[in-house]
Amino acid sequence: MKIQLPLSFQFKEILSFDNFLTSDNQEVIKVLRRMATKTESQSVFIWGAYGSGRSHLCQALYQLAEDEKTQVVYIALSEEGIEAEVLNQIDNYALVILDDLDSVVGNQQWDEAIFHFYNRIKESGGSLLMISAIAPASFESILPDLKSRLGWDLVYQLD
Repeated sequence: MKIQLPLSFQFKEILSFDNFLTSDNQEVIKVLRRMATKTESQSVFIWGAYGSGRSHLCQALYQLAEDEKTQVVYIALSEEGIEAEVLNQIDNYALVILDDLDSVVGNQQWDEAIFHFYNRIKESGGSLLMISAIAPASFESILPDLKSRLGWDLVYQLD
């Protein structure tokens, strides 16, 4: 008879707004909760240092939007194999979450794709959350029109 060994295994905790350490970020949480549940168009840019909870907030927003039956898509732009053309395929979503924006901004192909996508989502009435380790004003070698768009709406720095 084979002996079954117990493994030390735990499910990864679901990332939500309830288990995010808010610190001085309460306003950000309120804005993101509204994005998941409202139908009005809104664009938000959040930036913060490594470990500030950027991706946690993306996943929390995604989960809440799904719970609210909002058409949502989450794209981690730092993932290998993601190409700028993906932005041409997500126009029909009510809420788009672009994580790790700083990993692609500065690349001309990406800059143009993000610029045109930003304009399309605004025209369609969708909402957009952009997440980065860098503030929009700090991007260098970026399409000037895109740089201005990134600072148009709500911009928050995570503590």
